[in-house]
Amino acid sequence: MTIGFIGAGQIGGPMVERLLAAGRPVRLLARRSEVHDTYAALGATVTDSIAETVRPADIAIVCVYDDAQLRSVALSPEGALAHMRPGTLLASHTTGLPQTLDDIADAGALGGIDVVDASFSGTANDVRAAQLTIMLGGNDTAAERLIPHLECYASTIIRTGARGSALKTKLVNNLLFAAHAQLAADALRLGHDLGLDRSLLLQTVSASSGASEFITRMQTYGSPDAMFERVTPYLAKDFGAVRAAAEALGLDLGVAAVTIDQGPLRMS
Repeated sequence: MTIGFIGAGQIGGPMVERLLAAGRPVRLLARRSEVHDTYAALGATVTDSIAETVRPADIAIVCVYDDAQLRSVALSPEGALAHMRPGTLLASHTTGLPQTLDDIADAGALGGIDVVDASFSGTANDVRAAQLTIMLGGNDTAAERLIPHLECYASTIIRTGARGSALKTKLVNNLLFAAHAQLAADALRLGHDLGLDRSLLLQTVSASSGASEFITRMQTYGSPDAMFERVTPYLAKDFGAVRAAAEALGLDLGVAAVTIDQGPLRMS
């Protein structure tokens, strides 16, 4: 089964590597020469257009940054859905608005193309170790076709229900993660004011009841500031998606949103 892959970035690139290592035929969109050369050497069929990437593919996997990129890749006249065959499948790893996913699924249905959301949690290193967590939303047939390929880079795949449920689950997860980031940043501020050694504070908290996944991951960075600088733009993007989705549905994000809005890291 041939896979067309769009979005060989920080996370998508290692996904392609794992797929190729598992012997999956991959057609990869790569317009930059260094990306082209890297993945061609690994065995991918490298293309320079979306049409060439997805037209022969049975499954198209999209791992781009945000809604705007996902809409362009999937829905534009030069996009994936315009060139995929009936009976094929498009899986989105992108974190964004549920409405975007619905629009893509509606367009896909007109051409007999299944669309599923395959939201994930984890880092590039998790992908390389095949330890990613993937939330998978969609009909049973589509999910069963996709799972064997996702298992190339994921150790935990959770069926969350109908299409869209995985993305909504990821948004709730990232709401919590962003709140944890604000709490961690404020805890470090308080520790500084109390005259505590920052590295010892983090080491102790990460082994105690105040630990969180954010604090645990912070131990792998050169400094807390390095992690804040790295992840805050992504958390801000995802928080914006959570807030927009909640506002559209008239939902209250509660104390997590208050924490994110009032914390020391700029996320809105």
